[in-house]
Amino acid sequence: MTNLSVNVQSDLTAIGLLANVPLVMVVNPTKGYKTVHDFVAAAKATPGSFTYGSGGRGDSTHLAAERFRMAAGFQGLYVPFRGAPEVLTEVMAGRLDFYMSPVAPAMSSIESGKLQALAVASGTRGITLPHVPTTTEAGFANSDYEFWVGAFAPAATPRAIVDRLNREVLRALETQSMRDRLKSMGGSPTPMTAQAFADQFNREVGVNAGLGKGGRASAELIRSMADMANKDLRDWIEAVKAAGELKLIKGAEPKEEIGGIVDIYMRKMGNPAVMFDDIPGYPQGPTASSLTFSLPRRA
Repeated sequence: MTNLSVNVQSDLTAIGLLANVPLVMVVNPTKGYKTVHDFVAAAKATPGSFTYGSGGRGDSTHLAAERFRMAAGFQGLYVPFRGAPEVLTEVMAGRLDFYMSPVAPAMSSIESGKLQALAVASGTRGITLPHVPTTTEAGFANSDYEFWVGAFAPAATPRAIVDRLNREVLRALETQSMRDRLKSMGGSPTPMTAQAFADQFNREVGVNAGLGKGGRASAELIRSMADMANKDLRDWIEAVKAAGELKLIKGAEPKEEIGGIVDIYMRKMGNPAVMFDDIPGYPQGPTASSLTFSLPRRA
């Protein structure tokens, strides 16, 4: 995501929204949660021990999980995977505590009882899971995250062509074949003018960018959104501080104390980053170690 050469706001123009596709919060049914409140209570009882994953850092399922986690007020350990099948497998095996999954790949496992659906992340209930409440219905304000499918064109596309393409999108959404196709994916047809779609898209870009700046987002999310910008250790330190993931140890001896501390921390993913300063016999300035953040060059 951070290596894209395209600026989605300035290089593309919105044509139309095709569908909203709810993300569903799935857990292993053997865990014994009857509601999403049961899950949150258990997560809060053991801060930082609950794990969650996505098909890649900074993707929609990652952002949805972070938005819910922050709204519910619990800490967790993020684990990135290469795709939805891997994440779902880990949840079903009981090695991952929850996943905000697209409906389609999870549906058969939900129906067979291998996965339990606790909530959907969208603003309204999904058409394929009408009995499953939304996270906002459950009382977690600002926890909703809309996963959608839309059409875009290059920014230089003449307005007349954009409007014509939008009309074609709206016409297609009226056909039963398109509605059936979207429903098979768990999607709800969402007709919208080009301008309305553009306004929604720009609002969501701002909301998603804010997830990495609120001081409560996980270190992994900040990594996914800011790696390329953190060229210097000073920037890196500020990002770690903003995530609440920094532990500063001053004056430690390089062999005994530093070695022991790092050894303990490296045994568990999700520990705060460790920064040592004023190390006897070393040049003045901080040295940092972390499993969660990629390390830039020394300042």
